[in-house]
Amino acid sequence: MTRHGYPRLRYTVPGWGDLNVSAGTPRRRMVRRLRNMVRGLIEEGRYDYLDLLRQRELRPLDLMGRLDGQPIHALPPAGAFRPVAETVAPWVAALAATDRHKVNCAFHFKRLLALDGNARPADLAALLARLRTADEARGAFRSFNYARAVALAYLRDHGGQRTDAYTRALAVHVLPTTRKRQGHPCTPDEAWGLACVLRAVWGRVWLAQCLTGMGNEELWGEWGAEDGGYHIRGTKRAGRDRLVPALYAIERPPLGLEAGVRLYRKALRAASGGKVQPYDARRTYAKWLALAGVDRVHQDACMGHGPATMTELYQRGNVAPYLAGIGAQLAAVVRTVTPETRARVAEAFGPESPEAHTLEGE
Repeated sequence: MTRHGYPRLRYTVPGWGDLNVSAGTPRRRMVRRLRNMVRGLIEEGRYDYLDLLRQRELRPLDLMGRLDGQPIHALPPAGAFRPVAETVAPWVAALAATDRHKVNCAFHFKRLLALDGNARPADLAALLARLRTADEARGAFRSFNYARAVALAYLRDHGGQRTDAYTRALAVHVLPTTRKRQGHPCTPDEAWGLACVLRAVWGRVWLAQCLTGMGNEELWGEWGAEDGGYHIRGTKRAGRDRLVPALYAIERPPLGLEAGVRLYRKALRAASGGKVQPYDARRTYAKWLALAGVDRVHQDACMGHGPATMTELYQRGNVAPYLAGIGAQLAAVVRTVTPETRARVAEAFGPESPEAHTLEGE
């Protein structure tokens, strides 16, 4: 016994330092088990738990209870027992994801921690249940489902998918969302007509997407002229880095990605009566490639879809020699518009504009 009434657990670990903590119990049998546990932590190199013990963030008896007869190597990372508020920021920063996704993750954890700022990972299931009730009442179904996915990813990285905390969080079911919106690929007349309604700035963004198949992040990202076409440096997957025919002199869109897409989406919704969204431009490009009779391998190459088979991988090869032919096939479809649409384009953008020249094939 020490003067405080409990034996001490004293160890010196080379390269790490000293550990000197109270056993928290006077029972000799339990003290022996605690000493064996600490020696096991040292032998397994579990310095994460040794740090928690040394900093008094975790008591030896609590750790013994969490271990519950399991071998030391089965312990999840020590961060699984720390308050979520302390570990969530480094976790979000270390995610291999876009900045936008990181912002969304931080936002949804802020919503969860607003219910209990001192919550630990084991408490996330209860917080999700409370958030589910609140989001269901206000109709924010997708928002809750996103928060649930973020919480599960955090628990997976702070303990694994076999832990009780993960299992209980997984048991909080998603909220049923509305049926997925059907895509709306446009005919050439519809696409050009919509560009005329959008006019200069957003009309050109819409046409750039329809005539290259670029998504929002790609158009606001890295691309440039190359080999008689446009080299689009897509980042979603390896196949999205691709060459496409240059039918239209596209320009850099205004503003940054987040602000620009928000205003573009709003303008497109107003111009189409809510029927068309930015991704429909990519659907339109896919439809035009098919109507043009471009072979399936080159359709996939222009869309940035990965080859489905090894045969397709070998057939695709270098697309650059085929760009002129693909462009000619695609242009034949793009220009199948009525005289009325040609007149609208000339009026909206000017008879000498890139848009008018694209329709005339100049």
